[in-house]
Amino acid sequence: MKVLFIETTHSVVGGVGSRHARLAEALPQFGWNAVFALTKGARFHDPDAYLRNLPPIDVMTMDARTGTSEGRRFAVERAIRRVQPDVIIPGAVLDAWVVAERMKPRIVYELPGINLNTISYVTREAGNVDAAFGVSPLTVRVLRDFCGIPADRVFLVPTGVRKAARFPSHGGTLRLIYVGRFDPDKRVLDAIALAKELEARKLDFQLTMVGSGMYASELQEHVTVIPPTSQSALYDEIYPNADAILLFSPVEGLPNAVLEGMAHGLVPIVSDFEGRKELGLLREGETALVFPVGDMKAAADCIAQLPRPDIGNAARHLIENERGVERMTSEFVMVLQKAMEGPLRRSAIANTPLEGRSRLRRLVGPRMAERIRRMLGRSFAHADASEWPLIDNVEPPDRAEQEARLRAVIEDSIA
Repeated sequence: MKVLFIETTHSVVGGVGSRHARLAEALPQFGWNAVFALTKGARFHDPDAYLRNLPPIDVMTMDARTGTSEGRRFAVERAIRRVQPDVIIPGAVLDAWVVAERMKPRIVYELPGINLNTISYVTREAGNVDAAFGVSPLTVRVLRDFCGIPADRVFLVPTGVRKAARFPSHGGTLRLIYVGRFDPDKRVLDAIALAKELEARKLDFQLTMVGSGMYASELQEHVTVIPPTSQSALYDEIYPNADAILLFSPVEGLPNAVLEGMAHGLVPIVSDFEGRKELGLLREGETALVFPVGDMKAAADCIAQLPRPDIGNAARHLIENERGVERMTSEFVMVLQKAMEGPLRRSAIANTPLEGRSRLRRLVGPRMAERIRRMLGRSFAHADASEWPLIDNVEPPDRAEQEARLRAVIEDSIA
């Protein structure tokens, strides 16, 4: 049995790719093999850069350097025909959804976090999803109660991480790290305010941010920034040389890097993000120190408590006992098996038009037009990562109504 992961490479850091790589390593013992189809564009989607931070995986590229919608869809189609997967996980790649709906693989959707654009798109596609899973109780509730996927096809697959081999020794300068994307939804600019607050208190600290994203240049002016690095480097060099791992997000599914830090005995110092309490892992004063979202004085109060080996040890034991890779993989396989049961789920398929006006397309048809562009080396230049559009960026037409619905689902989960 084969599962095809469609992965976007516009960002070379993030928990989704590393989680999928860990699944790929463990799946063969459960009778499944994983193949990764990676987006490739002229400027913003680079499979080689993406793979530098992952262990070896079975990979093919979806080359759409012509920058056209037909080029992207033909690339996805070629990947599916070549791999012949039993299950496809289209992820956030918009054109993968368009193509998969017209081909035979069962569709499994994974919700790693809460993004209104994303879940609104999945709501429209719910009739085409054969099974779905969330990484936390909140994301499971959103798939079921917001997106409308039947409850018997929605599952919980919490992230599992590898055990640590090296653990930090504490004392002296407080070593704080953040690992992840430097994008607005992560509130990473709070790190600047936090650094200033710690300096005002004359605490001896070092704050290191590992990752990349929109705010990288702003962060570099105030804290130490390290480019995205491989998981082996994180495990060998970054986590063992830290005391605490930070998270600033207002809402999260299951923060992958925080789990890895916990596996090393680091103290999680995290925002009280929506979904934290329901998650049950980051318990204030037991396995984490928690501050209100955006309150850097409270975050500094948490840091001032360090070292807290009692919390670090409790966090490590929790991850070792409950968040191993094998458990994650076995639960993921249950989702794949559920997707294979019963008739294929396909609702009325929308006719998603090709983008732009192309005289060549009108003259010779989309497939021949794409071949001619490739032969002539012609391409449409995109100004950003939309050379491979993501469902994360598809704005719902009724945004205010959708926001109210999402708020009701989240508040119901909190209650």
